[in-house]
Amino acid sequence: MAAKRSVMVETGARIHLGFYGFHRENELTLGGAGIAVEGVGYKLIVSSSSKTTVIGCQAERVMGLVREAAERLGVEASVSVRVEKCIPQHVGLGSTTQLTLAVYSALALYAGLNPAHVLEKIEGSKYSGIGLGAFKHGGFIVDTGSFKGRKPLPVFSLPMPSKWRIITVIPRTSWRMSNEEREEEAVDMTIRIHKERAGPRMDCRGYIALLDYLIPGIIYNNYEAFVRGAELLEEATASSFSPVQEGHYCCRESERAALAMKEIGCRGVGQSSWGPLVYCFAPDEREAKRLADALQELLPSGWHVGVYKPRNRGATVRAGSPNHAH
Repeated sequence: MAAKRSVMVETGARIHLGFYGFHRENELTLGGAGIAVEGVGYKLIVSSSSKTTVIGCQAERVMGLVREAAERLGVEASVSVRVEKCIPQHVGLGSTTQLTLAVYSALALYAGLNPAHVLEKIEGSKYSGIGLGAFKHGGFIVDTGSFKGRKPLPVFSLPMPSKWRIITVIPRTSWRMSNEEREEEAVDMTIRIHKERAGPRMDCRGYIALLDYLIPGIIYNNYEAFVRGAELLEEATASSFSPVQEGHYCCRESERAALAMKEIGCRGVGQSSWGPLVYCFAPDEREAKRLADALQELLPSGWHVGVYKPRNRGATVRAGSPNHAH
């Protein structure tokens, strides 16, 4: 291992827009779409140390991942990790995937390995490859879904129009989908219900949203087409998941945030992943600020309202001297 060396990794986050397919020839698919966002993410710096230490936000979580990554990669874990920025955990921004990829990539590069190769060693989500796409290249991402036992991978990406904005609300709520086993049970139940009640006709709604609205909207910088597609995809996803999450949204707080967004005229309203984060879109920074200010007036104090830019690039993974890794 190289001495007196450091590695800096900085990521964005992701919004999960929903799923465009639930089965194909009786095989689970769950292909999804999402967007990488700027303004929230992880930043961590790994440097030499006589023992493993982690300081900063989510230190205990990072320590566990450092030890796991060192064991799986076969590298030395005696490093100092400073975590300078963190994504809030289990709110719908993809914190688990971004942090896991950041830690594995940092230890790999620190040990002289190719970070791109080690990403294959990470299990990833059973249901979504959006986080991996956000880490690798950003933008608007479509994944393959899990097909015939293979994990989902990002298969298609486009740069988002840079002027568009994503407005988010994270309500104060006890709701969290923080247990992977619980998530798998919930999604498996959704698949069963979907096949019994809707079948391929429901899937068509997702395909139409993706191919007729979302992708052309991005390519031709057509905001109206894009937000219509986001709404269609959200409706298709929520209608399939509603029997499991007992409604269109995960909890009454997220529903309240979504209704407030619609009340002030925000477009493309949806819930990211299992929530509780709710998002909508704006065509530019000025309109995004107006909508965010209006939401602050409507919603309770302590509810976090954010405005984010699309992130049309992957994570930064860079080696250097300790003085140049910041």
